[in-house]
Amino acid sequence: MNLGYLDDVSLGGPDDVVAADVAQIAKVGGDMDLHPNASKCELIAHPNFSTTDVLLQSFIQVDVYDASLLGAPMFHGSVLDKSWNGCCDDLAMPGCADLIFKIVFQRPSVSHAALETFDSCETVFSE
Repeated sequence: MNLGYLDDVSLGGPDDVVAADVAQIAKVGGDMDLHPNASKCELIAHPNFSTTDVLLQSFIQVDVYDASLLGAPMFHGSVLDKSWNGCCDDLAMPGCADLIFKIVFQRPSVSHAALETFDSCETVFSE
């Protein structure tokens, strides 16, 4: 997996492939005066993961269960729990129940879409 633009890149795959991609990005980026900042680079992996690549070793290692991509949780774990709890807290805000009631019962065209959204969320989080 390779996604990115200039100095904002997400890579995925076996460590040797990611290491080769990082080396290539560093080489090409260097020609444009863009250099990897290891203090901002994350290596998302299981806690027992190790690599022999010196550049990858300098990255901040993040447990897969604590990882997010563009603010969205990537896997079941603490980040997903925190995000889910935040959504539940938002629903508990004063006036939120009234708003949901109005959407579901007073605007049928919107309620169907809202219910489909809730059903799809339940499917995602129940797996």
